[in-house]
Amino acid sequence: MKKSTTSEMGRRSIRNRKADRLSSLPDEVLSHILSFLPLKVAAETSILSKRWRNLWTTVTNLHCGDDLSELLNPDNDLKNSLFGYAGFVDRVLISNSAQIQKFSLSCYSKYDPNCVAILVSEAIRRDLRELELYIYTGWSIELPMCLFTCNSLEVLRLHGKIDIPGKIDIPDSFWIPNLKVLCINRIRDVFPLKFMQNLFRCCPGLEDVILIGFLRLEQ
Repeated sequence: MKKSTTSEMGRRSIRNRKADRLSSLPDEVLSHILSFLPLKVAAETSILSKRWRNLWTTVTNLHCGDDLSELLNPDNDLKNSLFGYAGFVDRVLISNSAQIQKFSLSCYSKYDPNCVAILVSEAIRRDLRELELYIYTGWSIELPMCLFTCNSLEVLRLHGKIDIPGKIDIPDSFWIPNLKVLCINRIRDVFPLKFMQNLFRCCPGLEDVILIGFLRLEQ
């Protein structure tokens, strides 16, 4: 019995030492580690201790999967609660002024398109460099106009039910000078060539353009 107790104490001591080594890392390093996790998982670390409570809000890579879709569901009361959509936007995007390297959002269940547009707008306000949207159910969303004047954006990937303002005739005010990679995956059945020509005009730095799933190109 004594041997078993000693063994258990030893294992507990090892776990404590491991936890101490993690906690001894600077906040910047911990935030970087959390950036590789889905946002919901990163948020769950807030219960670990007082130090971890708001650490997840400093991440620079935001991966919002469908496990957060309940916050974007227009029929869910959580959307407007402190711990729901409003709280999520405030804590992650508005209250922290750090640059966001990447914002990825996947919606495979019912969602409020206005909420998605606000999330994208707030991410752009934080000098966003890479945006990925996967919208495969519910209503189509219209991308906010501020996306098309974003100087910091380098990578844009659009998948699914997404409307582009202007569609064919891109306003002269559109200017994304640093965009290097553009991927458009079946946001419409027909892809207008005129739109692409105008896109090259407002994105002089484009290096890679990927079009997937269109039935035909339209003159």
